[in-house]
Amino acid sequence: MLRRRHAAELLEDDQLALYDTRSGRYFRPNDTAAMIWLLATEGLDPDAIAEELVQAAAQAGTSPDVAALRRDVWATLGEWCREGLLCQRGEVEFTRQLESVPPAEIEAHPTERRLLQLNPNGLCWALEVGSPAAMARLSMLFGEQLAPLDNVAETKLPRLAVLVEAAGYALVAGSQVVRSRLTLTQLAPALLAYLVSQAARPGHPVVDAHLLVTPDGLGVLCLMPDDAESRDALLPLTSEGATLSRGVRLDLARLEQAEPLGLPLVGQAPAMLPDKVTIRGVLMSGDTQEAPASAGVLDILGVLLPCCVSATDEPLSPDAVTALGDWVARLDRLNIGTGDAVSTSEALVDWLARRVSSDVPVADRAMAQE
Repeated sequence: MLRRRHAAELLEDDQLALYDTRSGRYFRPNDTAAMIWLLATEGLDPDAIAEELVQAAAQAGTSPDVAALRRDVWATLGEWCREGLLCQRGEVEFTRQLESVPPAEIEAHPTERRLLQLNPNGLCWALEVGSPAAMARLSMLFGEQLAPLDNVAETKLPRLAVLVEAAGYALVAGSQVVRSRLTLTQLAPALLAYLVSQAARPGHPVVDAHLLVTPDGLGVLCLMPDDAESRDALLPLTSEGATLSRGVRLDLARLEQAEPLGLPLVGQAPAMLPDKVTIRGVLMSGDTQEAPASAGVLDILGVLLPCCVSATDEPLSPDAVTALGDWVARLDRLNIGTGDAVSTSEALVDWLARRVSSDVPVADRAMAQE
């Protein structure tokens, strides 16, 4: 008999999705595989599952190859066991030991070092920059979020350094080398990714995605690629008074209220944001060619979960995944498809006005969306 191991089940109507709580992978089984999973976790052995599938096929008017079906059941269950999603009841689980890697030795030019305070929303670092070229690039990115650092603050703040090495730049946190051999172009994205990773707290995961904040303080998660097409679709919304930034910290006990990290987007000035925003909607870009349309909860979760960063740098717990699923179900969800940026922006402006920024109660909006 088999039981769930590193897996959380997510259900929407008659659809099943599985989330690997160890690796963070997200699975969308087809109808047959979903039935195999549900029967296996109810305690049926593989041969009994195959018999159930044969009976279901007979009721649907088809006659499957019984031997081939039994082989498929065994192969599917075996694959899930190898992935760690299932295990035999009573199986002993072992913990993994992590090996630490000593940081590389890096030498910077002392005469070129500058100490600054990096202070996006709710984050504060003492930043040492060891190159004029890197200083110019980071000043352009962070703007007023970079400020002179006094001696008192220097001793209290966590330390980051951007130093010159033989093959480019290195990003160092304390005495730990985070990234090395970075080009000047790679430096800003690497620093932003690290800042996002450090913002999570216990019970407060971070979503590494764009956040759109409307003038009245309402937020929209934008689960879209960081590419030119997505920026072309989103940036016109800023002309309506909305702001765009990167990163948002959630409170699993109260998901509607979120804390913007306020990190800038590459190529755009940092935005001034409130300490908290009310999340009312979520965007994703799918492979549909149709005009923007409502997105399913499981589709959103498939994009959202890989963007989540926990305080322990481990995949979210099953309870956290379930809470996120319930939360997403209450949001206005939109798949913008793959249409041209101009028509997509027009549809987004209309969506923000009618759905996200309206005074319609959340429950009513959710019902109208179904």
